[in-house]
Amino acid sequence: MSLESLRIWIGHGPARPLLGPASHTAFTAMATYGDYAAGWRVMRRVLAVGEARGYEPETSQVRFLSSLVGCWAEPVERSVEEARRAREGLIVGGELTNALHTRTS
Repeated sequence: MSLESLRIWIGHGPARPLLGPASHTAFTAMATYGDYAAGWRVMRRVLAVGEARGYEPETSQVRFLSSLVGCWAEPVERSVEEARRAREGLIVGGELTNALHTRTS
């Protein structure tokens, strides 16, 4: 589903419902090909588009996922900060279950 969402994104442009599934493409690149750099670029690109378009709480969900894999590309402190930002957005968006998974302290 993640690859299909990315195909739709490329063919028709980004849309709010595609953010979450498209961000999971990063995990495909990392797990299947061991390409952590490509996975990180996908994650950051999806996050940037979500932020620019104000897609919440979907952007906060992507931010949460990026906090899980950020340790391969950035200092761990950055991942902790992303998790905190994600939690705030997920709580505001009513995504309480996912917000629980961002607890860092």
